[in-house]
Amino acid sequence: VQRKFMSAEYDVLEVEEDLAAYYSQVQTRKVSLIERADQLATTKMQIQDEEQLLADQTVKLQDKELQLNVAQADAKTQERDIEIIYQQVLRRREVLQEARPDMQRRRAELEQKKQELARLAEQVEDEERAAEERRQRAQEQAVALRRQQEKEAAALMAQEEQRHQEHLSLMRQQQQQQQELQK
Repeated sequence: VQRKFMSAEYDVLEVEEDLAAYYSQVQTRKVSLIERADQLATTKMQIQDEEQLLADQTVKLQDKELQLNVAQADAKTQERDIEIIYQQVLRRREVLQEARPDMQRRRAELEQKKQELARLAEQVEDEERAAEERRQRAQEQAVALRRQQEKEAAALMAQEEQRHQEHLSLMRQQQQQQQELQK
């Protein structure tokens, strides 16, 4: 009985150790996902800085275009200066036109990374929730198993006690019979 009870205790310990190992793996995965999220956040900040730089360039270009409009109003007296400014504006506009597809691509990448961050966060929450549910189920199973084995052990001990009492009773009867025979 004691051996069976110890075996049951060992089974419960194994279940708890397996649960602890799985929980450790989930925590390691969580740390990895958090590190990846930090990297993506850093990349997002870099892209935002680049977008700000492009926005600043756009503002500068708009300022130059405004200067061009003002200069064109006085075209007769400043025609040569207007031509120079106009050429500068055209060059800058070309640069901006070339940069626009890149900016759009970076915005698309940023949006994709935002979605990836959201998916990662949701995945971390799902894994944590699933791990907690598995841990609770395993604990409940371990408690139920321990109670069942304790009941079985108690029943076996009761059976042993009953057998012992029956044996004692039988021995007493034999002694009485022998005493009666001797008389």
